[in-house]
Amino acid sequence: MGTKYLLSILLLCAVCHVAQASSGFVTVNGRNFYLDGKKYFYIGTNYWHGMNLGAPSSGNQTRLTEELDQLQEYGIKNLRIMGSTQGPDNKSKRIVPSLEYEQGKYNEDIFEGLDTFLYEMGIRDMKAVVTLNNFWEWSGGFPQYFEWYKGHYNLYPTGFYKDSTLTSKLDDFIRVIINRENTAYKKYEGKTVLYKDDPTIMAWQLANEPRAGDCTDWVKWINHTSTLIKELAPKQLVSIGNEGTITGCSERGNHVENIDYITFHAWAQNWGWYSPHSRNGLNNGISRAQGYITSNVNLNKNRNKPMVLEEFGLARNGNSYDPASECDIRNDYYDGVFSKVYDFATDESLMSGANFWAYGGTGRPRSNGGWWKEGDDLIGDPPHERQGWYTVYNTDQSTLDLLKKWTTKFDELCQ
Repeated sequence: MGTKYLLSILLLCAVCHVAQASSGFVTVNGRNFYLDGKKYFYIGTNYWHGMNLGAPSSGNQTRLTEELDQLQEYGIKNLRIMGSTQGPDNKSKRIVPSLEYEQGKYNEDIFEGLDTFLYEMGIRDMKAVVTLNNFWEWSGGFPQYFEWYKGHYNLYPTGFYKDSTLTSKLDDFIRVIINRENTAYKKYEGKTVLYKDDPTIMAWQLANEPRAGDCTDWVKWINHTSTLIKELAPKQLVSIGNEGTITGCSERGNHVENIDYITFHAWAQNWGWYSPHSRNGLNNGISRAQGYITSNVNLNKNRNKPMVLEEFGLARNGNSYDPASECDIRNDYYDGVFSKVYDFATDESLMSGANFWAYGGTGRPRSNGGWWKEGDDLIGDPPHERQGWYTVYNTDQSTLDLLKKWTTKFDELCQ
């Protein structure tokens, strides 16, 4: 082989390597995420209502862009979002307007809201984890599928996974959303960008907290659905969205080949680890949360996949729903959780990130602790929960400063 030919081959390989490294897609190698040739660690948030804010007719695009700027300022670069909501829009404690307002019929205003949301994230170099459905009824989800296609409403729908009628309807939606062309890229840049080709989308998530009934049925569904997504969108990652060891079957689901990384959630108050009415139980809440993080890491050490704590939160002092109330107890809890995740991140990359629940930005409850009604601001607390429970606002300066501290530390690991 001639020297000039060899040099040409080496140069071509170098160019290909650079192109691959700068593709903008988050990839996985062993326990690490990679982005543009560097390890990708992050502190992120849940911002499930972004597609509704982005809707050109029914949303508030000014608020959306302001809040994305706020998150960017404090180093938040990963958003876990809803990409699917179901009607009918006259149900209480439900996100409205919904994306799928009737079976197989989509509200284009909300879809364009998701287009805008993803576009605005992309120009800020943020990454999205797009959740494709929900075990719980606050977005319609599996319960609404039961009502639409089986004729009865199921509030705890563990039978979803073995019902081919229901799973096929989810498959239909997955094909629609993954193959969708983002209208915002066309509008603002004149480019044709399909969702499956957009590096802003780090991952597709099968569902929010899909609790297992029969483990065998659950794992089969995970295998089937993750394989479908990989066939449609091979450049993007896939995760389950499950809560971890507290719900059972977790390790078996994490074993599925096309699940790229492991997720779990930790809810100190909801799961009875902590009572918010005094500071005395805070240490126990932190200890239990850190122990739960450790147990999930230990169970999945041999999986050799990245791991993310993608939901955790805490109420303000005294369980107050008032945005003006103190939140130093929540800050201490956040600090304890982030420190544990960081310890594992620096220990052979046993963890890669965490998303707190949730950012409400400039939104405010109509009634502190009341129930959400159509026309109210969408904040971090979904419509089925009392408004102001876990939301972080743009005025929670002490919490935002804490987030900046930890996003800086995690950014330093991205080498």
